[in-house]
Amino acid sequence: MSAEGEDAETGAVAGVVRLLCDARLATLCVAALTAAMDDAGGAVLFIVLALPFSFVPLRSWDRRGAMFARSRILLWCDVLMTLVVMGFLVVTFGIPEIGAIYACATAALFGVVRGRRWAAPVSAALATWQVLLLVLGGEPIAWQSATATFTGAAAILGLGWGGERLGEILRHQVAISRELTRTRSFEAATQERAHLAREMHDSLAKTVHGIGLLTTALAEQLRQDGSPREPTARFIEVACREANRDTRSLLKGLRVLTHGSLTDAVRASIQRWSDATGIGASLEVVDGAVGSDGAVVPDGVVGSDGAVGSDGVVTPGGAVDAEVSWAVVRLLDEALDNVQQHAKATTVRVELHLGDDVQLSVVDDGRGMELAADGGIDVDALHTGGHFGLVGMTERVGDLGGRVRFASGPGAGTSVLVELPRLAR
Repeated sequence: MSAEGEDAETGAVAGVVRLLCDARLATLCVAALTAAMDDAGGAVLFIVLALPFSFVPLRSWDRRGAMFARSRILLWCDVLMTLVVMGFLVVTFGIPEIGAIYACATAALFGVVRGRRWAAPVSAALATWQVLLLVLGGEPIAWQSATATFTGAAAILGLGWGGERLGEILRHQVAISRELTRTRSFEAATQERAHLAREMHDSLAKTVHGIGLLTTALAEQLRQDGSPREPTARFIEVACREANRDTRSLLKGLRVLTHGSLTDAVRASIQRWSDATGIGASLEVVDGAVGSDGAVVPDGVVGSDGAVGSDGVVTPGGAVDAEVSWAVVRLLDEALDNVQQHAKATTVRVELHLGDDVQLSVVDDGRGMELAADGGIDVDALHTGGHFGLVGMTERVGDLGGRVRFASGPGAGTSVLVELPRLAR
């Protein structure tokens, strides 16, 4: 689990942890007062040693909660100290009710913080110790003390289970809240893309198209006048045509991501590029969605939201972050543009893997290129030569916490593999 996930889980149970620590501190105060009145100095010492196990988490859970929950040494020491405190309260002072209260708080605390794997054995151990203390006390067992002891043992088991359930509910609520936040962020990004597409269509696209028409008319006029400036006008005309095409491509990508899935957007980009260049391109989509039985769903309808298995049950793979989706589309466009301009390829194979991460692979059968010994690219050399496409791809991927790898050689084609997290960091 990531550090962010751990912080979210420890924050979810912070209020309950503080409440249980307060309960244990109150119990220790009662025990300390009782020990002081009976002049039991040794008992007071052990009770004082037990105070940090409740006081420190109470004061610093927000900062160190994850560390407390992970540390097995601290947890086992807490269990041993609870056994010692129970022994003094039951055997030395004859107040099993107070010992049971402390044990109940400890069992609930372990349930909330560590879940069933710790709550069940710790609760069972504390409940068993509660009963053994009655037997080992050396005093005749009266029905009142037996009733109190077994009631306390049952309460320990019950609160251990209740703490586990409460912790699970709180963590589930935090997970739902985080998912809701991501969903709202995704919806906001989708609306922003739709707004941006409309604005680009109403302003930028029309402006570029208008400039292109004017340049075409200008070039024709210069040709009729026999002006030597005609080639320059033709060059501007071609540049406007390419800018118009790029703008339209951006608009279509934004529209597809607004109304469809990442898979739809990737498929649309490949189709547009193949139609424009005449180069054959294929797409394979693999969704790594895992079912409840732990098996990967291999068949069904594949999309960015998961896979639909043969039984018709949707197995969600987790939504892809809006920023990551847009980055995948732009990285694909850049890789395909490089194939068109430099590779002299006849076919391109694109693979999109939607698993724990998003992987995009673009492989062509072109002439290839020289790479560094480690398989990387020489960023400085590309900058110097004015080739900013691969540099931009590397920078975009790095900004999102992913990585990009290249494999190529003269006459061996080029392979570009992009790996991105589903959620932008």
